[in-house]
Amino acid sequence: MKKITYTQLRAGLSGFLEDIRNGESIIVTQKGKTDIIIQNGGNNANSVHKQLKNDEIKNSGTFKKALMLTKKNYAHIIKALEDK
Repeated sequence: MKKITYTQLRAGLSGFLEDIRNGESIIVTQKGKTDIIIQNGGNNANSVHKQLKNDEIKNSGTFKKALMLTKKNYAHIIKALEDK
């Protein structure tokens, strides 16, 4: 686990992001603030993917596109509700 300053993080962000993608954790210190740990989400990738899909719906531009995406992504739920 690397320990770096906020200034170092800003200066070398792309390299540190690559380290994190490769499984390394990084502690970031900043004067007067609580240290933080940045690490690869790994299992949280599905949560990020779901959020991106939700953002895609919100930013789809038209109601029709959003409706089509909703029907596609939640067809099993819609079907179950129709059967009741």
